[in-house]
Amino acid sequence: MKRILSILLFISPIAAAVAAQTPQWIWPDKAQKNETVYFRKVVELPAGKIQSAKLQATCDNGFSLFVNGKPALAGDNWNTNFGTDIAKLLTGGPNVIAVEGRNQGGIAGFVAQLEITLDGKKTTIVTDTSWMATRTFYGQWKSGKGKDWAKTISTGKMGDGPWGNVFGGAARGSSTPGDGGAIKVAKGFKADLLYTVPKGEQGTWVCLCVDDKGRLIASDQGGKGLYRIDVSGKEAKVEKLEIDITSAQGLLHAFGSLWVNVNGGGSGVYRFTDTNGDGKYDKKETIMPLAGGGEHGPHALVLSPDGKHIYVLGGNHTKLPKVDHSRVPTNWGEDHLLKRLPDARGHASRIRAPGGWIARFDQDGKNWETIAIGFRNTYDMAFNVDGELFAYDSDMEWDAGTPWYRPTRFYHVTSGADFGWRTGTGKWPQWYPDCLPGAYGIGPGSPVGVTSGLGAKFPAKYQ
Repeated sequence: MKRILSILLFISPIAAAVAAQTPQWIWPDKAQKNETVYFRKVVELPAGKIQSAKLQATCDNGFSLFVNGKPALAGDNWNTNFGTDIAKLLTGGPNVIAVEGRNQGGIAGFVAQLEITLDGKKTTIVTDTSWMATRTFYGQWKSGKGKDWAKTISTGKMGDGPWGNVFGGAARGSSTPGDGGAIKVAKGFKADLLYTVPKGEQGTWVCLCVDDKGRLIASDQGGKGLYRIDVSGKEAKVEKLEIDITSAQGLLHAFGSLWVNVNGGGSGVYRFTDTNGDGKYDKKETIMPLAGGGEHGPHALVLSPDGKHIYVLGGNHTKLPKVDHSRVPTNWGEDHLLKRLPDARGHASRIRAPGGWIARFDQDGKNWETIAIGFRNTYDMAFNVDGELFAYDSDMEWDAGTPWYRPTRFYHVTSGADFGWRTGTGKWPQWYPDCLPGAYGIGPGSPVGVTSGLGAKFPAKYQ
């Protein structure tokens, strides 16, 4: 059920209320394919005082729901009854409820029930086949605009299999991003939803950078390419870049060019340049081919504080390329005092030192230099106000409970360091004199982005 569903509902007049209706699971048809779908229903609320508006919803497999353009409810499990009161988001007249649903194989469906109490009178509005649907994406779908609308079908009513009576259980709040319920920020921070990526059309974005005009550039993890996003207006404007590259896990706009670190087919560092100022990257250069890919492949690109170099990361499944210089002694080895046992399931069993690495090169893509080695799978890095480099490394979750388990950790990356990752049981203990320990052990997890507050409008203590 790998699809995206987006739904538009305009609430019908209270006078037309039909209490005790049974909500229906709806979809445009019985198709079970990767796709993006939008739904719409146009009705109005009369003027009056809305005492409550209890919303219940879920989707096979996930959804994000908006009321009059504002996030209200989200869920990531079709078997859970998600609920909230949206009275403060409703007004007399037309009201727009927009829902993005996500389907991950098999039968699909979105279901919702809204019980409104207005001037003491109650009405119930449910999903049914009066809703309209389209598979044509339109940028202002949250406003009810679009084309090619057609009737929906019911794939079952509440209580039917394979879902059962999901609304019979106690309702809970959001569990996924969409209404801010799953994004918890420290005091002084605020998280805003800028754009929801339609997975069927634009993939899964795993990497971002900012170009010289303040626009975002993002890359799909798979084969759907790179996108430029202008977030300066009320709604994000998204365009696909006309370049033959995808699967970037490192992006950086620097020295008048877009630098891309590709993870997968054609792995390596590339430079794209707009030579005539028409907004299109018409020149492609291969800077350094890299042997590696997958989750432990080539990763981040970061500009140095002095603006003269680009730092690049490679996971431990990425072979360190031939470099011009190395700050790390190049006679690295496994250096075991005891016989090593490889991973029992074969993970990384044939990989040897240096493991994951950090290197840098100049603004021409030349003069490559190794900075540090001995990482497992560091995905990102950042410099602090003093120009010191920090990175966040992953753990091997299968090793949990063993003496050689290393939790996800925050590294202070010093020049020429070897952090001692070796395959299997061969990881260096922290008491080896030539092995730098982690600055802070965080625990089980999956490290991804790292950023510095330097130059950001963060609260003062985080700058």
